[in-house]
Amino acid sequence: MIKVLIVDDEKIIRIGLKMMIPWEQHGFELIGAAEDGVAAMALVEQYKPDIVITDLKMPRVNGLELIQKLKDMPVFNGKIIAISNYGEYDLVREAMKLGAIDYLLKVTLKPENLLDILNNASSQLSTEKQKKEMERKKEVSMKRQA
Repeated sequence: MIKVLIVDDEKIIRIGLKMMIPWEQHGFELIGAAEDGVAAMALVEQYKPDIVITDLKMPRVNGLELIQKLKDMPVFNGKIIAISNYGEYDLVREAMKLGAIDYLLKVTLKPENLLDILNNASSQLSTEKQKKEMERKKEVSMKRQA
């Protein structure tokens, strides 16, 4: 199961995302929802999610700061998906520069779009895992030959 964390300061959005798709049927485990970046960091340390879906405009620690912090965390090797409102293009562009793999617009969010992006993130994670495993096996065999 791919573990997913939702981060948004609007309770209605957190609830909406939770209810939007049957997570487990699609191979995802929703590990929780946080109302800001501070709460999200604690959940990331505790549950080590594979995917973080984060709003960009939030109090205390906003989405851009959260993305930066996640990239600096040794326990987080996952993917980040940004969610935003219309008119936040500069924030979305900055999020992508910081490492978000995609973004969703809150107003036009449809279950199939969310699933497409989650599946894309999942396949990227799988490819990276396979690559790391191949590199590890290669290192082991080189050490044996030495």
